[in-house]
Amino acid sequence: MNKNNRNNEQWLMLIERYYDALTTPQEERELKEFLSTPQADAPCFDEIKATLAYFATAKQKRKSTRSIASTITRGIAAAAILAAIISMWHTGREQDICIAYIDGRIETDEAIVMQQMRNTMAIISHTTTEHSIENQLRNMFNTPNIEEE
Repeated sequence: MNKNNRNNEQWLMLIERYYDALTTPQEERELKEFLSTPQADAPCFDEIKATLAYFATAKQKRKSTRSIASTITRGIAAAAILAAIISMWHTGREQDICIAYIDGRIETDEAIVMQQMRNTMAIISHTTTEHSIENQLRNMFNTPNIEEE
């Protein structure tokens, strides 16, 4: 049936079919076009106008929500990929880190740590009789010489 030949009663019957989900896509398009004409200004068409407006708004909100969610999801995925790439790049490079505890504080300056290490190694490897293990043991177990007066 042509939309121009329908009267209000026929439009109301088509609306009933719409609510029963029996209309074709073509009939739904005709109904939407009809509701934008002056003939549809009658109060009997207010309910269908509100229903269609609600569904059109809900459809738009759903699209915008999906686009926001998909944008956020894409952003998170991109950040995760970037973090993985940086992590692989960083672990792929071998980097020595010098750390020393000097007087109860952490020292990470390579020059200072290396100098402290050299000083410690010099003390440990010092082989004078003063610092030899034998001399230190002798000093620990020797009884003091008490000179008689």
